[in-house]
Amino acid sequence: MLSMSGWRKLYYKLLNLPLSFLVKSKAIPADPVSEHGLDPTRPIMYVLPYDSKADLLTLRAQCIKHDLPDPLSPWRLTGYCCHATFLFTMARACFPILCPASSQ
Repeated sequence: MLSMSGWRKLYYKLLNLPLSFLVKSKAIPADPVSEHGLDPTRPIMYVLPYDSKADLLTLRAQCIKHDLPDPLSPWRLTGYCCHATFLFTMARACFPILCPASSQ
């Protein structure tokens, strides 16, 4: 099961507080749904170059702003459940207890 635990939700909420003040983002193109013909009702796989929580939460804010699927929500495909975000490289977690998959 890939639903976020209470600790993980708290971790992302606490991390999002300073990011909301310090990071300003702009979607290019301005309206990705209409310009690329995206269907928000279908699953979308997000690809990030590395495991950056700041990038992930910035992507999430833009997805919410443009009514796209949440990159932190599970992605279901023909009976399988996986994360909606693919990372090319994994970074070490600052708090391994909150992110056990990235502490290896």
